[in-house]
Amino acid sequence: MTTSTEARSGLMGGRAIAVLIMLFLFQTLNFFDKLVFGLSAVPMMKELGLSPKEFGLIGSSFFLLFSLSGMAVGMFVVGRFPVKWLLLIMAGVWSATQLPIFFSSSIAVLVLCRIILGAGEGPGLPTALHACYNWFPADRRSVPSAVVLQGISVGLLAGGPILTYVIVNYGWRTGFLFCGLLGLAWMAGWFFIGGEGPYSAAHAPEATAAKDKALPARVL
Repeated sequence: MTTSTEARSGLMGGRAIAVLIMLFLFQTLNFFDKLVFGLSAVPMMKELGLSPKEFGLIGSSFFLLFSLSGMAVGMFVVGRFPVKWLLLIMAGVWSATQLPIFFSSSIAVLVLCRIILGAGEGPGLPTALHACYNWFPADRRSVPSAVVLQGISVGLLAGGPILTYVIVNYGWRTGFLFCGLLGLAWMAGWFFIGGEGPYSAAHAPEATAAKDKALPARVL
């Protein structure tokens, strides 16, 4: 019995590390998607005939729904639905908004994709941390949280040279295609690795009582 329990514990520990790596990559991908627009600025403006003002307007459209979606998902979605599927949907939105830019020269399509991308990325970090906490006890969450957050730094550090190489050698549109394909690859990995951890509310014995005591959104 002890051996079986230890084996199960080791399996869960290995799964937790795998989930943590995927969440780290999730944040790295998040910042690849943010960087590609700025790194594509010069060739994009030349090809589409954009003025600096127009380019700035397109870029700022990313933030139109960013905060609103983050608050809405945090208050009404996270904790009510399996986090595995929430992150899959978010990564799917990220990829779906990168791929059309490779095929279109429409300014309207570019603006729409940036707005939807912002809505998809707004809840990204808090949802990733929520998924992380499902796999680690409360007194051991500081290091996993730091690992997830380091995905941001790595995304900025690695995204610059990698995306610049892709854009310079294969064109600015390919940079967006590259990010979209990375998102699809991450989704494939998360589909098999992601899930509700042993410390999620669904597995906690007090989950039902905690749900009854939850504050309504209007109070928050």
